[in-house]
Amino acid sequence: MVVGVSSGFWQQRIGQSADDASIRWQHWSGVLALRDRGVATALFGQGLGTLPAATLASRLPAEAGSYRYADENGNPYLALNSAGTLYMAQRVPPRPGERLTIALDARVPGNSGGLEVSLCEKNLFNSRECRWLKFDVKPGGEGWQHFTQTFDSGAVGAGNALSRRPVQLSLYNPVAGTVVEIDNVRLIDAQGDSHLKNGDFTQGGDFWLFKSGDHLFWHAKNLWVHLVFEQGWVGAGLFGLVLLLAAVRLARAALAGGQEPTVWLAALAALVTLGMVESFMDAPRLAQWVVFVLCVGAAWDSVFKPRTERARRTRHRSRQHAHAETPVV
Repeated sequence: MVVGVSSGFWQQRIGQSADDASIRWQHWSGVLALRDRGVATALFGQGLGTLPAATLASRLPAEAGSYRYADENGNPYLALNSAGTLYMAQRVPPRPGERLTIALDARVPGNSGGLEVSLCEKNLFNSRECRWLKFDVKPGGEGWQHFTQTFDSGAVGAGNALSRRPVQLSLYNPVAGTVVEIDNVRLIDAQGDSHLKNGDFTQGGDFWLFKSGDHLFWHAKNLWVHLVFEQGWVGAGLFGLVLLLAAVRLARAALAGGQEPTVWLAALAALVTLGMVESFMDAPRLAQWVVFVLCVGAAWDSVFKPRTERARRTRHRSRQHAHAETPVV
């Protein structure tokens, strides 16, 4: 906590709390407004996993970015459109302080378009050291245009094995409402070796990961808003009842001196607290763990405690039996 609070990033985030709260309130209202009208939807929700699709449909075509893998006479390529910050990225080995070359083929089928390539220290969302390259792709042509640019990687990926950040190469279309088609992407070092995999997209999206800089686009950013959207007031109410049951049973066992229920209660409290600003139930693996914690807490008195007491009684009877059979000398 001391390390976190003393960092500039935390201080900046805390300073933006008021503005952030206003943005989140507007976002939560917007998410609930995306639901279909009707009593059935209000009671039982829009359906599991439907929020990204509903958000996408509401923002097409002006705001939502998209991509697809196309094929032309047996030649696969990437078609990347732009609306917001949508990137197609791949993790690459760090090559700090080297002369590197980006080589690629591109074309713009419409009246306008563009292409930018970045090499950044980045894991998922925030970037550090970056090198940005722009490619002037002439619009309206059916033929592929070949581009190469050589640059100095500088401090991107610098450091030792412990301090070095991951490095990614990203493809980005900066012109909103347009499509740029990309093929044969390579990141070449001074020895002529390429450090990109599947740069010709013959394997579709293998080794590539699309990313959106607008994280609000995909998440409700509140556990309860997410539950009401997907499962309706019935689903959110049932979730709340199980949560209340788990909290009461774990708290009762913790107040009686139990160490294990205290740990489970702390985990439950952390999930509820984080749920005020996150909607982690939209990730299936995280949702599985949340339900698991709830089930453990809700079943504590009826499942875990009786087994513990039976085990203690069994050990006690075993000791009494062993003591009774001990011969007296």
